[in-house]
Amino acid sequence: AAAGTTLDLANLMPPWDPKNPTDLDPLWEATATQWGINIFVLLVIGAVCAVAVARLLRRHEPEVMRK
Repeated sequence: AAAGTTLDLANLMPPWDPKNPTDLDPLWEATATQWGINIFVLLVIGAVCAVAVARLLRRHEPEVMRK
């Protein structure tokens, strides 16, 4: 979503209502606030995935290697 906001997909994609070409898709609203929210959510998802991977890898590590 952050890439879509950065690329301004609301103006790049064809209008979702051909009868009213100025009616842009509100999901791709290109504002600084929306971009910041998108990046924040991306970082949260990345952190959750990193913690999950670290815990799963730790389970498969031999006990001799653990401190």
